[in-house]
Amino acid sequence: LVLSLYYSFPAKGKFGFYVRAGGGMIWADYADWTGRMLTTASKFNYPEDQKASASGPVFIAGLGISYNIESSFRIFAEADYRRAELKNFLGKTKAEIEGALFSYEEYDADFDYWRYKLQVLAEIPAGENIRAAEKAHIDLSGIIIKIGLMIRF
Repeated sequence: LVLSLYYSFPAKGKFGFYVRAGGGMIWADYADWTGRMLTTASKFNYPEDQKASASGPVFIAGLGISYNIESSFRIFAEADYRRAELKNFLGKTKAEIEGALFSYEEYDADFDYWRYKLQVLAEIPAGENIRAAEKAHIDLSGIIIKIGLMIRF
């Protein structure tokens, strides 16, 4: 959810310039299911193994240019920068373990392979078969370019 304000600079002719700024909140849920099928069943069952959620602020700033084709049609180009990051996912597992969502790699000796995992744990995972352990986060920040047609009513 983002609320933005636009300010259009006074322009002469068919070109117009504007700036945009806004802020809001972003929410995300993480759910992990493992498919299981009983030998007597004909379909898979997907019980929820773990679930976590997080929220965070969103900030947007940008500028744009527009060209009036007619009084009711306008072509525009806009460049925005968005800062949005989700941190501190908190959740619960099927085994009633509550804690943070961690991302890490776990070594599987049978396959000689480091496997990436996301798991809700009470403490950060550690040990000789664990590496790159940290709290999970999602960064949705970046530059947005929009080109389009505005229709005025």
